[in-house]
Amino acid sequence: MFSSNCTLQQRNFQVILPLKEESCLSKLQMDDIADAIFPPASLPLVERLECKVQQLMAELQETNQQLCHEKVLRQQAEMALKQEKQLAEHREYFISMASHEFRIPLNIISLSTSLLKRHRHHWTEEKKLQYLQRLETAMEQMRYLMDKFLTLDQAEVGKLNFEPETLNLIQFCEDILAELDLCQNHHSFTFVCQGDCEQVCVDKKLLQPILMNLLSNAIKYSPVGSTVDLMLSCEDQKMIFQIKDSGIGIPAADQPRLFEPFYRGGNTGNIPGNGLGLALVQKLVDLHHGQITVTSEVGVGTTFTITLPC
Repeated sequence: MFSSNCTLQQRNFQVILPLKEESCLSKLQMDDIADAIFPPASLPLVERLECKVQQLMAELQETNQQLCHEKVLRQQAEMALKQEKQLAEHREYFISMASHEFRIPLNIISLSTSLLKRHRHHWTEEKKLQYLQRLETAMEQMRYLMDKFLTLDQAEVGKLNFEPETLNLIQFCEDILAELDLCQNHHSFTFVCQGDCEQVCVDKKLLQPILMNLLSNAIKYSPVGSTVDLMLSCEDQKMIFQIKDSGIGIPAADQPRLFEPFYRGGNTGNIPGNGLGLALVQKLVDLHHGQITVTSEVGVGTTFTITLPC
């Protein structure tokens, strides 16, 4: 039953129908009224209202999706800006430290050249040879620094490509150890291999500096006459290298920062170095999609473990 009147409205349109207290509208009459208010009358009133609600919900969902997309774009822009700022800070620090590292050999070259010019007429041949050897050492140090800086910079900006090829890894490791053995006569090496390592897929131009840096460090920080161990295993589509020494070890406080450029352990003392080797190793391992870990104890020794897919 309706009361004394019925009211139907949409927005500002209002229809008021006076009714007798006992009367009511039939469904046909209601549909006629709805047709007049909500044309066209192809659907019943309730269905047309449901369509309107669905339309509004679709518009709301579309608006929400647009807001979410704008939020993602804003977050990406903020992240890119942050990364650009970090890269600029890294480059500034990198250039500063590079200038410092190059200044040392340049000073040696400048001083040695000046002394040779001034005293070449009355110096003995042995004295001249001594300063010529200093010049040669300084030039070699600059070449070594330049190679590391360029390789590290290429890795930083993504210009160092990963190009794997089939390689006899056993022969590769033996060649590296033979090369190092020729360059020094104060340490010995052991090489142990497990598994099938004769045909593996690896980028040898990236693997070579990884092993050379770690083996050279093992020699540098180990006592004269000690042995450096290289252990290799190939299994489950993985290559695992372990380089173990019995050197000075790395303090626990220094280990989290070992792979930062120019960072050196607090107990290295007067042992020469620039802190670039391990930073470069980390970048090259990353290019292989591999992992490097270190275990070390001061006064006992250090073991680096490199795991690479093959």
